[in-house]
Amino acid sequence: MQESTVTGTILLVRPMKLPCKREVTLENQEFADIIDGNLEIVKLKKRKVAFILDYDREVLRLPLNRDVFTKDLEEKHEIYGPFIVVGLDDDLNYTGLTEQQLR
Repeated sequence: MQESTVTGTILLVRPMKLPCKREVTLENQEFADIIDGNLEIVKLKKRKVAFILDYDREVLRLPLNRDVFTKDLEEKHEIYGPFIVVGLDDDLNYTGLTEQQLR
């Protein structure tokens, strides 16, 4: 994945707070600064989004943020600490989130 100076809209999701939209430079260093941690990037190709989490969230014992369920409700994933949701293009490069993705 190539770093860029392209900007776009992301969702920043912090524990115990409503998600907020931010216009940022779409690059890993910017994301690391926002979540104040080492990055773990989970790409969901079908949804064309990526979740960017703090890699050390369990070691640091970050607070529970959200429970995320798969579409069929068979799997539950607990997400700890702040995380970012960013869009992906067909080549899996970062893009800003569309209005539909933001909803």
